[in-house]
This record gives sequence, structure tokens and C-alpha cells, in this order.
Amino acid sequence: MTFKTGTFTFVFFIITLLCSCGSSKNIVTNKWYSSDSTIVVDGLLDEWEHPLLRPNNFTDIQYKSGNDAENLYLCIRVSDKDIQRRIMGLGLSIFIDTTGKQRDKIGIGYPLALTGEQIESISFEAQKKGSGLDSRALDQAYASICQEFELLGFVEEDIKEKIRVSNLASKDLKTSMGFDHVSAMICEYKIPLHLLFDREIKYKEVLSIGIKVNDPEANADNDAGLFNDSGNPITGSNQQANPMMGGMNNQQGVSRQPSRSTNGNITGIWTKIQLSSGLPEVKQ
Repeated sequence: MTFKTGTFTFVFFIITLLCSCGSSKNIVTNKWYSSDSTIVVDGLLDEWEHPLLRPNNFTDIQYKSGNDAENLYLCIRVSDKDIQRRIMGLGLSIFIDTTGKQRDKIGIGYPLALTGEQIESISFEAQKKGSGLDSRALDQAYASICQEFELLGFVEEDIKEKIRVSNLASKDLKTSMGFDHVSAMICEYKIPLHLLFDREIKYKEVLSIGIKVNDPEANADNDAGLFNDSGNPITGSNQQANPMMGGMNNQQGVSRQPSRSTNGNITGIWTKIQLSSGLPEVKQ
């Protein structure tokens, strides 16, 4: 089959146009927050516009993003108890790729993996009333203990370089977490844009956001922060049992047995967002 030059050019143009449309339709434009209505990073959904968004092919994690002239705001909502438990044991990392690709070069580690001492502490708080393990009290104790985060790759974009930071000591970069009325985990992040860009910001930048449950350490079998789940491909097996479960799943008012996710691949979820300038669009 042969094509005339003009016909071939037209067909090539249509194919290119269709491909470009397919790649851009999944980019979500941020909501603009003016200086007098900035998101409060407090582990609550109050200031976020509903509904939250869901990454493609994954129904158990939702997100929303926004920005003002100086900061990027990100909210992650995790409803699946199994994923929550993995986050408690392994920690969660949020990556921001300013090139719009999927590179793990700059990120925020939050919440961090629980240590053995922290597990004992929140377990104690959740059983103070003496009536078994209270799941709501456990959630609250866990949220209150998550006051530190890690800067990942901010030193020469080396992801192995981690800087531990406290929310109390950090002036501009903030994290927070909480649980909503149905016990879904809420994680919020405030990230100054000047930490992401070493050039002038155009406010139409397309960023890739990666949401990842951390991988186990090489010596994970000896890590007291991990929970025993032999069917869990992320945390592995033969690890210390989760004292927060305490064998009390069937007690009155307690249900910590997680529902299995509809998608077991939670090691990496990527989505694309576009910064907003806050300027009204000019009508033609």
C-alpha cells in the first residue's frame, strides 16, 4: 500500500495528536490556594476539596494535591487496614519528580517505620481502659507518635542520604497524620517549592508523585518494627508478631484484622499533577 506525501503527513499528525491526548488526560491540575486560605497540615480533611482522587487501577489509596505561590500540598488517604499495617511496620515514602517521569530521587519519608519501643508505647495507650485493645485509641496513639520525617535525596539527589527532621523543629516543611471517622489513615505534606526547583517556577510545571510503602531492610527478620504476615510479599515472613494485634481481634469492639487490598502491588503508585498559577484563564 502506498500513500501520497500529503496523506502520510496527515495520518502521522492524527496519530501524534491522539497519543498526546492520551498522555495528558491523566494529568490533574492542582487546586490553587491563595495566601489567605492555605491548607492546614493537621491530619484532617477539612480544607480539602472532595472527592479525593484515586490512582488508576488502585481503589484503596486516594490523594489530592494543591499549591499556593510558595508550597506544594499533598494529602494521602489510606482506607485499607492491611496497607495501614504495612505502613506502620515499614513506613511510607512520597517521591516528587519535577521532570514528570518516575524517578525516586527526591522525597519525604513519612510516616516512618515504628520501632519496637514505639509499638509497645502505642499498644499500652490503646489498652489503658483495661477492656482489651481499642482500635480507635490505637489509631490516635499512632498518629500522635508520628512527629518525625525523613528528607530523601535532598543532598545531591542521593536517595541513600536521609536527613531526620522533627515537625517541631521544621519551620516550612511540615507533615501530619490522623484518622477520619471511618478509621482511614490521613497523611498530609507541605513542601516548599524552592526545595524542589533550582530555577524559576512557571506554575504550569508537571510533576510526578510516587506513593510507596518502603521495602524491608536486608536484615528484616530481626527488625522488631515489622509485623508477622507470612502471606505478605512486602514484609516477608518469620518476623516478630504484631503486639498491637495481641490476639484480641475477636474481642468486643475490636476489629483490627485487615481486609485484603484489591491490588497487592502497593510498592509503587505514580500519578501526575500540574501546578496551578491561580491566574484566571483568558477566554478566547
